[in-house]
Amino acid sequence: MLWMKSAYPVMDRLIKKTIMANKFTFADAKKRIKDLENQVEAASKKAGNIILDTSDNMFTSKELNKIKFLELWAILGPFIGLVLGFVISAL
Repeated sequence: MLWMKSAYPVMDRLIKKTIMANKFTFADAKKRIKDLENQVEAASKKAGNIILDTSDNMFTSKELNKIKFLELWAILGPFIGLVLGFVISAL
């Protein structure tokens, strides 16, 4: 419909220019990907610093307890997820 000849050729050219100007190029995609990667990296650093304070390279007993909990959860979490999955699917 946009490319059909109409009674308003000036409007057709304006619409075509607008559509062509808004094309998303490979360079735009590359820039957007780089921005998103930077955002993910910043978020992961921020999330890591919320759990453990790594600025001084020393762990307090409170942080060591958090590490132990995370290690335990890394082992038990998948098993708990499987059990809950089987229970929910059985219902």
